[in-house]
Order: sequence, then structure tokens, then C-alpha cells
Amino acid sequence: MLLFVSILVARLFRQTRVGRLAQAAREDDLAARAVGINPAGQQMVALLLSVVIVAVGSALRVYALGVITPRFFFFEYTLITLAMLIVGGRNSVTGALLGTVVMTIGLEGMRYVAGPDVNVAALDWLLRDGLTGIFLGGAMLGFMIFRSSGLLDDWELDAWLLRLRHRRRAERPDSPPVTAESPPPQANSLVTSDVTVDFGGFRALEGAHVAVEGGEVVGLIGPNGAGKTTLLNVIGGVVTPASGRCIAAGRDLTGAPTHVVARGGLVRTFQNLRLFGSLTVQENVEVAALVAERHRPGRPAPDTETLLRGVGLWELRGRRARELDYGNARRLELARAAAARPDFLLLDEPTSGMSDAESLEMIHRVRTTAALVGAGVLVIDHDLNFIIGICDRVYTLDQGKIIAVGTPAEIQANPLVQAAYLGSDAGGQRRGH
Repeated sequence: MLLFVSILVARLFRQTRVGRLAQAAREDDLAARAVGINPAGQQMVALLLSVVIVAVGSALRVYALGVITPRFFFFEYTLITLAMLIVGGRNSVTGALLGTVVMTIGLEGMRYVAGPDVNVAALDWLLRDGLTGIFLGGAMLGFMIFRSSGLLDDWELDAWLLRLRHRRRAERPDSPPVTAESPPPQANSLVTSDVTVDFGGFRALEGAHVAVEGGEVVGLIGPNGAGKTTLLNVIGGVVTPASGRCIAAGRDLTGAPTHVVARGGLVRTFQNLRLFGSLTVQENVEVAALVAERHRPGRPAPDTETLLRGVGLWELRGRRARELDYGNARRLELARAAAARPDFLLLDEPTSGMSDAESLEMIHRVRTTAALVGAGVLVIDHDLNFIIGICDRVYTLDQGKIIAVGTPAEIQANPLVQAAYLGSDAGGQRRGH
């Protein structure tokens, strides 16, 4: 009965709000924080629930034995439990059950062949005491090296049966481009001022500043090492500045934890893709929406289907995020950020690694998605064609300092920007200033 209850509780917990957020945090802690999830809370609930189940099971075990001795706390039992999870698959309840069965059969089989009932002279060197330990260690080591996800990874029997049941259900055909009514841009502003960041003896930013109005698309450009991502990390709560302020919608978010910044309306994507790989495309977006429902209830937002159709991923909604190609993964990260109902989207090189055609398409995707949620956009990118095509204003960073601000046309013609990018003779003008 306890086994049945434990399985039921584990499966139901996985479908709860806390369980779904915990899965996201397990996949990528930083990405989870960036959409407003505080992993500590979800992990604490999961830990307490596990402790209750283990405590009840242990109490019943002691009651059945009638006695408890120190040998019950031997380290081998911990290793066996860990091996069961590694072999079966630690990301699913069904995998944990399969691992328990496989390891129990294997260990009992090793005890039998190493016991007195089996006597094979040619195998005396192998069939001896300690064979169970060899099997246990070999199973753990082998699976960690060759199949770290276990036999079943995150496959669940009940979910598979449900998919079989609904496989013949007609799929809703893809619709034309999104026509959902967009909320008006929020009358908010994002302002960072006099931001200075030091990494040891290296000054990454010095007096940097940027301002974005609601509904506006602002670009941040500069050569490699200029400090663009560092400034975005300051705004997103990943890096605490030595000085300076970050004010969003009248709220001072300087030095706030990443999940607090996200709940305050600043949601970001990353230069290196950070998706919840084991979750489906739809689940990635739904997780962010769950957080927004709790912490940003007054902020209007389109539903998950509208967002996925807006970035062209609705047909792929059932595919795991780790199975997406690079371009689709970038679009999913954009949709997930928008699902958190941001006041401002912070995009870190959304066209990195894309072709010219994909970059042009991304201009449309970013503008459409930002309009769907009524958000302003601060975007970093090296692709000047993308920046010119999408931005209303552009800031240029060089060596940690803002050297130019203006429209895309003004930035293109600015000699200081040309010097920073091309090392032209305009550098002399810059030194003259």
C-alpha cells in the first residue's frame, strides 16, 4: 500500500505547479531564475515530501523487523538506492521503479552465484564474496559513462499510454499568422545609470548607461569584450555592480536576485542557449506562464498557443526542447521569455549563428512577440543589419564605456563607432576628445 501511495504521490507531484517548476529548475537553474522561478522553494517542497515518505516507510520497516541496529545505516544501502536511480533513470518515476527491479534481481543473482550453491572450479576467481559489490560498482560506473540518463530517461508509462489513447485524435490545423489583439505598450521605462563593474583588477564597465521606453526597441552594440553581456547581466541580476542603478517601472532592482528581477518585469534570453531540454516546447512556455500567473497577475498576456504560433513553433509543441535545431531553439527561448509577461525583453545575441535570411526573419519574430505582450526590447547583437533593421535607437559600448547613442543611421555614420569596429583613422578623433 505504501509503495502504491508513494508512486501516486510522486506522479501527482510532478504534475503540480511546484513539481513543474522544480523540473524546470532541475534542467537549468539559471534559466529557471531568469523567468522568475526561485529554485530553493521548489526544492524545499520536494525534499520535505521525500522526507515524509521515507520516514513513513522506515517506521513501517522497523515495526516489521521489531528491532533497529547500526548495520541498517551502512553506506552500502545508500549506494544501492543511488544505483537504482542511475540504472533506471532518475528523471522518471517509472525509471526509478525499473531500476529497483533490475538492481534487486541483479544483486540477488550475484549473491546466489557467489554462494555455496554454485561451485564452478574454473570461476572460483570470480564467484566469491564481494561479487555483489563488483556488480553494484560496475552498474553505476557503466551507466554513468555510457548511458547517464538511465534505461528510461524521463519516460513515464502513464504518459505513454495517454499518448497512445489520443494518437488518433485529429490535430488542429496550423492557422494563419497570429492576429490576436496586442495589449498597448506599457507606460514604463527601464533606466540604468553610471554602472561600473570590476572583476578583480579588470574594469568591465565604467559609467555605462542605457534607457528603454515601453514599446521601444533599443540596441546595444560594440566589439567583442566591450562589456555588452556584462551590462545585460547587471540588469538581469546575474552580476552585482560596484556602483550604479537599475530602475524598471519605478522600482529599483539594482543587485536584486535574478528571479526577483524577472518577477519585476525584466526577462532575458542568453547568448548560449539555455532551454529546459527534457521538457517539451509547449512545457517550456507553460512553465514561464505559471510563474507569471502568480507574480504578474495584472499584466495581460497571450496564451501559450498564441505565443508558439507567433514564433512558428506550434507544430513542434510536443517535441522536446533538446531535439530542436538551432534556429527553432532561439525562437523557443524568445517565446518562453514573452510568456513571463515582461515589461522589457532583454535579448542577448538572438541571431548568433544564424544566416542572413534567418536574421531577417528574426526581426519579424522579435517585433511580433514584443507587440503581443506590449514589451520594450533591449537587444545585443553583432549583426549590424539585424540591429539597423529592428532598433529605434542604438547604444554603442567600447571598453566598458558608452561612446555613442542615436538612431541606427546616426550610429552608422558616427566616426567613433567606425573606429571601435574597424580601427579606422577616426580613432584619432576619439583620442582628440
